Amino acid sequence: MKFIQKQDGSCDLTFSETEIKTLNETKKISFTAEGLKYFSNDLVRMVVNFNELFSEEIQKKTNSDD
Repeated sequence: MKFIQKQDGSCDLTFSETEIKTLNETKKISFTAEGLKYFSNDLVRMVVNFNELFSEEIQKKTNSDD
């Protein structure tokens, strides 16, 4: 799977044909412990990079638990 961020800050999550087949068959994404470590490291890196393309207004927005 690939996260493809656009210049306006939005993002597409794309899957390969093999990934789509697996998702259709299993209805889930499974990670080994090592795979989850790599995925989480990549995800944190992406979150930091994503923030750079957000407008200042979006960067300042916060989430609530509601």
